[in-house]
Amino acid sequence: MKVEKEKIAPEEMREKLRTFFSDVAELEKKARDLYDSFLLDLAGTEAEEIITHIRDQEIGHMRIADELQSIMKSYPSRHAPSE
Repeated sequence: MKVEKEKIAPEEMREKLRTFFSDVAELEKKARDLYDSFLLDLAGTEAEEIITHIRDQEIGHMRIADELQSIMKSYPSRHAPSE
């Protein structure tokens, strides 16, 4: 049995993706802040190195999410019909 997927208008899809990437960026920032707060208590411990590595990964994820947001913000204007 074949299931038909509902088609989503391009502008609606772009808006959903913009919202999704914005939410992801916000979650990554919260995760970074959480790890930063842990690091204050872990200075000089073995766990500090591990948590620092995880925090640095979150920073990388933030950059990716920010870049995806930028792409989605510029997407409609790059593909808008010319006047």
